[in-house]
Amino acid sequence: MCPIVRNYNDLVGRLPPRQKEAVQALEPEEKARFGRAKPLTESYDAWLKRQDASTQVQVLGVKRRQLWLDGTIDLADLIDQRLRPLTLAQLQAS
Repeated sequence: MCPIVRNYNDLVGRLPPRQKEAVQALEPEEKARFGRAKPLTESYDAWLKRQDASTQVQVLGVKRRQLWLDGTIDLADLIDQRLRPLTLAQLQAS
């Protein structure tokens, strides 16, 4: 998994010595790009609402998507306290 890097100095501070030397050799314009990433501001729920129906079905499945669209469940309702996915029977019972 790639670590979240806030800026150039944060990136360089995490690198092993050999890679640190390679990054420090970059041109100033290349170094400046590391600090230009925008923070994540959109929730997964908001992102999923913007997707087309086929993407929503691919992510949630047909029945879970319908429960979500109907407002019967939130995305947080799809998992238990141990972050295990709930079955459709468990979702419909709650």
